[in-house]
Amino acid sequence: VLFRSMNIIELCGRMGIPSIERDFQAHDVINADEALLATTPYGLAPVTRINGLSIGDGSPGLLFRKLAAGWSQQVGVDILAQVLCGSLGGRA
Repeated sequence: VLFRSMNIIELCGRMGIPSIERDFQAHDVINADEALLATTPYGLAPVTRINGLSIGDGSPGLLFRKLAAGWSQQVGVDILAQVLCGSLGGRA
């Protein structure tokens, strides 16, 4: 089971997705095409808004979906369903 953001970096490596770990400012994220967050409750979650502003088109992007699918395959749990269930207060 993956628990830390370091494991997201490892997953990116296994999937051939370039990654870096560094501090970001709010403007970096707002101007990004896509953002995601490694979290304890869900493992991986898309970030679609910050400070009331949409990131990219305001919906989870292709990179999130690819990583969620790869992680789901690795741990045997549907990560996307967990994120959606949590964001809907337990209703998927």
